Amino acid sequence: MMLVALPMRPWILIMRAAAMKATLLADDVLIVSEGSRMVGKLARALNQTHEYLHDMGATNARTWLHDTWWPHIASHIEVIEDFRYLGAHLSAGTGRTSRTLRQRWEKALIQLRKLKYVPAVSMAKVRAITAKIYAAAFYGIEASGIPDRDIAQMSAAVIDVFRSKNDMHNADWFYASDFDDDKDIDPNSHLLCRRALQLRRCYCKQERSLEKYQAILRRYVRSSKQQPPVWYHDIEEHGIKAPETFPTPQQHPSRKSTNENWKMDLMEEGPIGLLILAALRAGLKIDNQFCIWQQKEEPVDVLNIPYQCLQPQLLQMLARTRTRARSQAEGDKPSLKELAEIDQIATKVRK
Repeated sequence: MMLVALPMRPWILIMRAAAMKATLLADDVLIVSEGSRMVGKLARALNQTHEYLHDMGATNARTWLHDTWWPHIASHIEVIEDFRYLGAHLSAGTGRTSRTLRQRWEKALIQLRKLKYVPAVSMAKVRAITAKIYAAAFYGIEASGIPDRDIAQMSAAVIDVFRSKNDMHNADWFYASDFDDDKDIDPNSHLLCRRALQLRRCYCKQERSLEKYQAILRRYVRSSKQQPPVWYHDIEEHGIKAPETFPTPQQHPSRKSTNENWKMDLMEEGPIGLLILAALRAGLKIDNQFCIWQQKEEPVDVLNIPYQCLQPQLLQMLARTRTRARSQAEGDKPSLKELAEIDQIATKVRK
């Protein structure tokens, strides 16, 4: 890194003279332009960068606008809206789905198909799923969205690992009754958990960032056409009293009877928005202190609950949501009507 950085020091001075922000990391060059004339400044800075690299004897690649001709490299430069950087996926557009996450998702599905034939006990497979497959598949999910059909495909592959020889593929009964209380391996539940855990880690590293998170949350509240939003609990107005109404929990993505308008007018644009989206799908509410509320249950304080208790509490919340959504579904089995919760201890499958 030092050998690369030293020859680039004159380039950094050139960028500073042009009022640009320039950084180096190994062989990666980053140029940041700000202000009302940032495009023109960035174009001049790129030309200067190309010229400097050519003077060093370097060969440039295509890195800028596809419809602009850059004389020093005699080529057009491609524009990309999303890319992988240091393991995560960055998006410059409004979409929150990423090719990087999709590729990891496909690898996880392949691993699950192979795990089905591994001669191991069920709990060993559960540990492999949570510690290996999910760790890779969900990497970066805190800032990226994933379509419901992909979640349903992952859920089907997980169930197939344990129940490939029968046709009972009820997701709720399977996840609630087959494993220990803290081993819920429903991929849909892990979305909210990972996004909440990421918020907690960021807050612990820098507590002053709470004001920033609250400001983002207020922007989502103000941008909602419905006031107050159905997913928001205003503790300044209602105090610590539990909300009287809650969003309707949506069925598991493996079920095709999900309400198409469940997102309402929520336009998620980052980690906070994706956390709100996951809570809205589960029929939960969030207040400005980032406590998550569920009907007839105590709230979970994401920022202050002991860290080792956060994920188990959220998984229990989401297990209840999964059951209630199934029981409230129209046209479902009459035997499931008004089923609010599955007793995990009484229904546990003995192994």
